[in-house]
Amino acid sequence: MKIHDPFRAKTIHDPWLSTFCLLALTVHGCKSNVGSAPPLAPFPWPPPVASDRVTLPLNLSSPGLKTAGQVDQRIVSALDSAGYVQRAYYAVPNGYAIVTRVEQIEKDGRTEPPPYRFSDEIPRPNSLTGYLSGLFASRPGYYRIIVFVVTNVSVDDKAPPLSEEDARRFLAGTATLPSTVAAEPLPPSSRITALIYEYQKSNADTRSTAIPIQSTVTAKVHLQQAGLWPLLSTP
Repeated sequence: MKIHDPFRAKTIHDPWLSTFCLLALTVHGCKSNVGSAPPLAPFPWPPPVASDRVTLPLNLSSPGLKTAGQVDQRIVSALDSAGYVQRAYYAVPNGYAIVTRVEQIEKDGRTEPPPYRFSDEIPRPNSLTGYLSGLFASRPGYYRIIVFVVTNVSVDDKAPPLSEEDARRFLAGTATLPSTVAAEPLPPSSRITALIYEYQKSNADTRSTAIPIQSTVTAKVHLQQAGLWPLLSTP
């Protein structure tokens, strides 16, 4: 069976296309045969416009980084080391995305120290909505979400900004990358793109919302201040 792929026509036996088929279902009427693989909920595509973005300089064709699982282990190891122990996975065309938990930050991208970095009001993240819902009920300041997108498709973040209303429409994610996806080799020319979503909440009124803003520092600086850049930019 064939489906329309806006980037390249492929047959459904392509395992990455089977994942992308979930995303294409409502648009193209695709019927996916994913087998026993747990489905990944789709991340909005094209992605919402980010505060800033950067492509990591890792060579994903190098030994040890050729499968989805190997790349995932590299990202997860960095996230764990930097304190991002909760995350969610979503499907993107020809790949997947990892969404970090909402955290409070300083204006220069530094993480807030405990107990303010991860608010107690943010529920256990079992969906992207869960990750974001605490963002709109926390104390004033700056907040950040990091989305790592692993794909060989151009990441053109041009959709409307990621608002509270947008967040409530997202589907549940999964806590780990499905093993069937992890075992697959990455498509040629795959890259890791980090999307930074920064918000500002001006007051503690629970009726006020956190507004997406353009970051005053670059995405690379955000990753440096989070302790992630050294772990994700070296061989």
